[in-house]
Amino acid sequence: MANKDQQFIKSAEKAVDFPVSNLPRIAFFGRSNVGKSSLINILLKRKNLAHTSSTPGKTQVINFYLSMDHEFELVDYPGYGYAKLSKNRREAIDRMIRSTVAEIPNLQGIIQLIDGRIATQKIDLTFEKILNQVGVPQMLAITKVDQVKKSQIMKLERRIETDFGKVPNIIEYLLTSTVSGYGIADLQQWIYTVI
Repeated sequence: MANKDQQFIKSAEKAVDFPVSNLPRIAFFGRSNVGKSSLINILLKRKNLAHTSSTPGKTQVINFYLSMDHEFELVDYPGYGYAKLSKNRREAIDRMIRSTVAEIPNLQGIIQLIDGRIATQKIDLTFEKILNQVGVPQMLAITKVDQVKKSQIMKLERRIETDFGKVPNIIEYLLTSTVSGYGIADLQQWIYTVI
């Protein structure tokens, strides 16, 4: 089994600094504290490879990770829109995302994480439109559904379909939970389908 250092490849802030690789890549985007690091750790089958924190805004660079089977790389982008960062730092992260996402070599898919516990945020819709322009398959991973009452799941699905149906080229979505494992196997299958 690969050790932690073998799975972490590199951090970068600019496309010119991205690691050279022939492997397909899947990029992860979402607001701060949406559960990106937890989801990446589960997909990589590692407990603490991607740093998780109860404090949003910890990831401020683009991190590249190698999958356990060495078949693809995961690209972990900083969370967008975190209000407690300085305005300059928030704007710098937003610029970093906008200026580099289309420059990821071998990008085969994008996973945008949306918090299932709260109403769709305007910034999620804004970034979905930006990510949609890249022209690769996209998946919405609706996170933290273990914290949504079962009686509210259908309402959540209708909201996602309504909110994101307004975007051209409506994308697929999966309900996920890193606590219960719900939807994780389906997300893994989607990744192997697009790579």
